[in-house]
Amino acid sequence: MSSQDRYAKIYLNGVPIGVSALPLPLRKGSDRLSQVEERLGPAFALRFRAGTGRAFFVVPAEAHREVLRERVLRLVRNRCWSQHFELYGPEGPE
Repeated sequence: MSSQDRYAKIYLNGVPIGVSALPLPLRKGSDRLSQVEERLGPAFALRFRAGTGRAFFVVPAEAHREVLRERVLRLVRNRCWSQHFELYGPEGPE
């Protein structure tokens, strides 16, 4: 694994705003989500559990927040995908 594979850029409206080290342990992922919310507003994270595990942080625009949340909930409840993804809100796994 190259050093570049260990990091993920965090984007806001298509503009890179930071870098997150991957994979994230669950506790650190929740801490990171809190930090993201403090700076950018309401957010959630999807944790991909297969392989090394990865966390994807989503900070949706207000106009898209409910639609994205609804679709992500469908993804994590789908019997095919639920084994691979876990949804995290500010209170931990949902």
